[in-house]
Amino acid sequence: MAEPPGTSTPVAPRGEPEGRFRGFAGMRTFTLGDGRELVVSQVTGASAVVFTADLKLLADCRAFAPLDEHARRMGGELGLAPEQLGPIRSRLGQLAGAGLLVPFAHVESVLRGAAGGDPARVEVIGIPTRDRPDLLARCLADLTEAAMAHGRTFEVVVADDSTGADTRAANRALLRDLRGTFPGELRYAGPDDRARFAATLAGAGCDPRAARFALVDDAGYPVATGTNRNLLMLHAAGRLLLQVDDDVRSRVASVPGAKTGFVLSSRSDPTEFWFPTDAAPDLGPPAELAGVHEMMLGRGVGACAAGVPVHADEAGAGLVTRLGTTGGRVRVTVAGVCGDSGMGSPVHFLLLHGPGRDRLHRTEATYRAALARCRVLRGVDRPTVGDDGTICMGLNLGLDLRTPLPPFMPVLRNQDGVFGAVVRWCCPGAFFGHLPAAVWHLPAGGRAYPPDALDRAAAGPPPDHLLLHLIRAHAPRTPAPDDRRNLRGLGEALGGLADLSPRAFRDVVRMAAREWAVGFATQLAGVLRTYSGEPAWWAADVRRVADRVRTAMTGEHFGTPVDLGSGGDPETGFARFRELVGSFGRLVYHWYDLMDAAADLRRRGLPAAGPV
Repeated sequence: MAEPPGTSTPVAPRGEPEGRFRGFAGMRTFTLGDGRELVVSQVTGASAVVFTADLKLLADCRAFAPLDEHARRMGGELGLAPEQLGPIRSRLGQLAGAGLLVPFAHVESVLRGAAGGDPARVEVIGIPTRDRPDLLARCLADLTEAAMAHGRTFEVVVADDSTGADTRAANRALLRDLRGTFPGELRYAGPDDRARFAATLAGAGCDPRAARFALVDDAGYPVATGTNRNLLMLHAAGRLLLQVDDDVRSRVASVPGAKTGFVLSSRSDPTEFWFPTDAAPDLGPPAELAGVHEMMLGRGVGACAAGVPVHADEAGAGLVTRLGTTGGRVRVTVAGVCGDSGMGSPVHFLLLHGPGRDRLHRTEATYRAALARCRVLRGVDRPTVGDDGTICMGLNLGLDLRTPLPPFMPVLRNQDGVFGAVVRWCCPGAFFGHLPAAVWHLPAGGRAYPPDALDRAAAGPPPDHLLLHLIRAHAPRTPAPDDRRNLRGLGEALGGLADLSPRAFRDVVRMAAREWAVGFATQLAGVLRTYSGEPAWWAADVRRVADRVRTAMTGEHFGTPVDLGSGGDPETGFARFRELVGSFGRLVYHWYDLMDAAADLRRRGLPAAGPV
């Protein structure tokens, strides 16, 4: 393979490269003609003129491996004998020497530069609760037992959104009864307390409408868990916070096949799925959940990787570049889950790949049971750090608030997913840590998916998915180092959408819904091709859902926001969603001011949650 003639920057080896190498997607290419391309690596910054055919060589090096191994694999795919591999091996050496194939040593160097961040301790455990005093009592008893067994002291804050005064009084009584035994402070904030603190923030100079929307569900939405989550963040400003839902147990299940090492991953979902069938699981002894999160929370990404084998085959160019630019810290930690999945729909199971898919499809009975029950074991087999917040399960979530993080959407389902998306797009130095442990999530009585759950998922995106699409479309394409500036830019963009005329806003949302539908249908078609339509009972479900998506997207009212109290009226649905988008934009714009004010108020003895 000769060099492209007449170039000022020819690909040439700079000595025989050693070690393991990988190609990264995302290289910038500029066609020069005559079968040549100017290629610029996003990871190393190197540039070189190469043959167009070299782009396939770079793309085929998808995992870190020695160049000889890459050459043997490529030769085997082409049916070449070992003695015919010389030109491929030579060309790979030249691409590596030019910095277009990235050495693993480069990733190691980036990790060493991101090793800052001293180990930190969780100081606050926050429990959002609503109308479930029995589960709250169980959760508090678990936390007390675990704290005493492990010699830990915490401040526990119950953020209560219960609808009845009697239930709220019972929850406060639970905390008062624990005062003599729990090793730490116990605090409480109910709806009236949230409203008072919103007024206090406004009196401290914060935007009153943003403060009110963050903490009070004035519109009476059926789901307003985000108001509790925001209250807990404001209370814990400046510290490390662990949020634990009231139906979580302080018990940890091991992830099967756990390994030694550390993973850098750009996958939107780095977790694996198992589908347990035992009816009476052994929950094990009490676990100190804060200590599980402290394995990674608040630490530099490089520090999390120190002393163990590092796996970076799943890391994208953007992740490595972002890590090298920001010296990233793990600001959000997520444990796996065992028991109730917390997932609103089983439709994700249609798209599974890899070992999780094999386990799901072991038998048709296993598959049907997974579509009916909400029970899984889900987690990672090694500590894993990524820059994608898609899997941000709020039922057990660690937050490093020593510098502010964005708010939760106060209302709607999937507030944790919206939070993760805003962190992803607006906080370039914040990374997500996935912990190789699964906490037990056991709601009373268990849950089951409705029989028509797959068909419902095909009807169109729920409002939280529409909001996620708008966030991705209008977040800064190249985030600034200043998170506050990024958040304000996103807030202004969302506010601008809400300022559109009703018709223009409706057109934007419907276009977002159709883009969702096209993407979903494309994914379904892709898995059918990948697995050749097997097994047949799975393929029948995939085809049915794909057909329903394609039919739904052409409907007159497709994309109308639902579950917003509109009574099925499209105009009312769009109007309420437009108001929500504008309110969330205002909250995002002003949120860091609210966090700063809350931290100052706490220092002055005016915390968001009071003692019991």
